[in-house]
Amino acid sequence: MTMLDRKTEEKLAFALGQKVSLLTKISDLTKQIEVRSRQKEIDLEDLAAKRQVLMDRVKKCDGMIGRCAKALDEDSRARLRRIAAGEAPRDCSPEETALLQLSRKSLALLRSIIAENSVAVACVRERRNRVRKRLSELRESGNAAGGGMFHSR
Repeated sequence: MTMLDRKTEEKLAFALGQKVSLLTKISDLTKQIEVRSRQKEIDLEDLAAKRQVLMDRVKKCDGMIGRCAKALDEDSRARLRRIAAGEAPRDCSPEETALLQLSRKSLALLRSIIAENSVAVACVRERRNRVRKRLSELRESGNAAGGGMFHSR
């Protein structure tokens, strides 16, 4: 059994802890986007931009995790891959168990964010389709009345 050295464990715990914190904030913003996408007037303000900033910070955490992994021997790197995938390696140390819990929390948050985002995107698409249909109807009624403000060129 190969275990991670103390310094690497600390870096990984920091990066994974930060990632969970950031993903929690992303989840909260995504829930706000989803709720607002259901309202009559969709006003997302700058929620998507705020979320993107947080996603960029998650990428930095992932980069830190990747750099830690590169510095490991192949056995330790394989253990870390399993931990990152939410799978407990054999003879998991208490430190690895803590990393595993953070990884699992991160994965659960990602699944939740994806689901919430899918609902929001579906709501916005539905609204877009209704607006397109209404514009098309207005164009057709304008053309039938001998022109109008919505004419094609």
